[in-house]
Amino acid sequence: MLRYGAQRQNQTYTDNHFTAAELATLEQELQLIVVRVSGDAGTDVDAEAVLAEARGYIIATLEANTVKYVEQITSLNERLDALSGEFHALKESNATLTTERDALQAQLAATDTAKVKK
Repeated sequence: MLRYGAQRQNQTYTDNHFTAAELATLEQELQLIVVRVSGDAGTDVDAEAVLAEARGYIIATLEANTVKYVEQITSLNERLDALSGEFHALKESNATLTTERDALQAQLAATDTAKVKK
């Protein structure tokens, strides 16, 4: 017998109602709480206790994931700051090189003009 609950609505299914693959899928679904009930237990399963335990597990998992994602976001923000600094430095370098290039082109143009006049 299999019992699962979603938001306090319990449903009980007989043995072999689901295939092994379907059971595996149901057990991975965070919105469902799947409880395998032995034939002897029948309806004696304390659904509220099972739900409370499952909710605790889900909350702990979500909290752990939140910590992990905050760490990843912090790391990505630090990398973004570093890349932004590199970008601004390269932009300044590019502006300096462009100014130097323009000055050299102006000198070359002046030299060419002077040669043509001779």
